Amino acid sequence: MNRGDKKPAASTFWTVIIFVAAVIVVGLCDPLQVVYRWLIIASLVVGLLAVLGHQTHGRLVGVLIDARYKISLSRVQVTLWTILVFSAYLIMALSRSAPGGLKPLSEKERMRVEVEACAKYLRDQDSETAYEMARLLESGRARDLEEAGRMVDALKADDQGLSQALERAVKASRQPLKITFPPELLLVLGISAASFAGSNLIKSTKKQKESALVEERRERVRAAEEERERAEERLRRLPGAGRDEAGYHPGNAEAGVDLATEERDTALEEKRAAEDALVRARKELGVARDAQERSVGLLHGNTSADQAEWGDIIRFEEVGNYKEIDLGKVQMLFTTLATLAVYAVSMYQLLARPDALGSPLGVDLPAPAHSQTLSGLLGLSQGSYLVSKNTDHTPVG
Repeated sequence: MNRGDKKPAASTFWTVIIFVAAVIVVGLCDPLQVVYRWLIIASLVVGLLAVLGHQTHGRLVGVLIDARYKISLSRVQVTLWTILVFSAYLIMALSRSAPGGLKPLSEKERMRVEVEACAKYLRDQDSETAYEMARLLESGRARDLEEAGRMVDALKADDQGLSQALERAVKASRQPLKITFPPELLLVLGISAASFAGSNLIKSTKKQKESALVEERRERVRAAEEERERAEERLRRLPGAGRDEAGYHPGNAEAGVDLATEERDTALEEKRAAEDALVRARKELGVARDAQERSVGLLHGNTSADQAEWGDIIRFEEVGNYKEIDLGKVQMLFTTLATLAVYAVSMYQLLARPDALGSPLGVDLPAPAHSQTLSGLLGLSQGSYLVSKNTDHTPVG
């Protein structure tokens, strides 16, 4: 590794160290409400990604720029979900791990822990009676927790081993890192990750294909040239075609013009249309040549990260249509933003509650209303996006 490589590596290392230190300080800052600490940590995550992106591509949005120097929609999705979920987990884990972060076990929570531990202890005994007692405890816990607790008290009074096992279970029940995200959120994260991987796989396949766009545009130019020649030939064959077209006046019999006005006007219109079509075809050929020079297989690319634009996330990617809007991407972008906003509001409401993170038995994040519907919509939009992306929109050689 040369000195030029060591400098960016050292810079990245110290950036990460500073980020970790700042997150720990903010996460353990008790005087500040948890919800505000979460917003600060989310901002720190954004700042870290911006610095790393600048170190990579010289731009703050560098983490969103792919190998073709385009801002990638799949990268935007993964980054947004990373900021939301990672920052939420960090603040919850740090707040619960801090001294005084967990409340003492309530009587009901302690009873639940002891009943579960007692049932496990009895199942581990090589005795049919103990196994039957464990089954009774589990069914009793579901019906009446207090009754099950009295059964445990009676059993541990006669069994020193059971009493010690219950004490160990109570001590181990304080789990600051037991943070459970709703299955719907995990599904959304899985969908976004699968879309990111599928998008890269499709791009990799298209990079191996050879574009025939320039050849197709050359054919269009040749066809336009032939059409113009035919239009000129038709005009030449008309009587009086040798006269100056600009000075021609239909119906001027004294000038010796005997060509029918309708026929001559039609021929002139066809010639002008053919010339316009030829100009457009030549212009499209020039654009295709320029795009072909910067393409990777069928995919259009830029020559530097400075050319990456936010509009890239809603445009097609191939050399044949990279300037056009992809409605599949537009749909997926709005669906992602809507789903992200719903979960962000849900987490904000949870973290804004003073006692939200104090439970020693763990935190279960609630799923927002209609989260299953949102997950389904996101899955459908991601699927339609990948199907459209897998289709070749450029002639293949």
